[in-house]
Amino acid sequence: MKKHILFLVLSILVIGCSPSYQSILPKETQLLIPTGANKVILYSNVPSDSLFNEVLNTLINENIRIVNENKDIGYISTEGKHVGGGTLLRMNIRIYKNSNISNLSSSAEWMADAETMSTVNAVFGTNLQQEWKPASRENVGKPDYAYEKMIEIIEKIPHSKIDFIKE
Repeated sequence: MKKHILFLVLSILVIGCSPSYQSILPKETQLLIPTGANKVILYSNVPSDSLFNEVLNTLINENIRIVNENKDIGYISTEGKHVGGGTLLRMNIRIYKNSNISNLSSSAEWMADAETMSTVNAVFGTNLQQEWKPASRENVGKPDYAYEKMIEIIEKIPHSKIDFIKE
């Protein structure tokens, strides 16, 4: 029984669950995001090669390190970056041509930072390890925060439309 209670408390702390998650996005954007959304689709009127360069420039301007990039297949993955709130964020981005427009599909993962994990382990006498988890709209805390940080970054890329989807 004690293990179950400890697991529940730790889950709440690590996930960052709070009774009312406070979004970092404008209300108009929040209303467009369905619960469970885990992907962002960006539509752009620029050619896919140019969009690829725009994405790289945006990530570099945000001080996000690129782990892997391949212009031929339109793929970019990033290193985990501390984005505040005790959270690391890494992104996977795919750029592809669709008729006369280019599309970008982005998903992200989050992980509690080392300081947060160290605090949880010290307070509860555990040895939990950091691990990457999908970022998504769940209205519980860290998964939402990471998903919304990804949206903030993606919105800086020139676009005609953005959709938020659940896959």
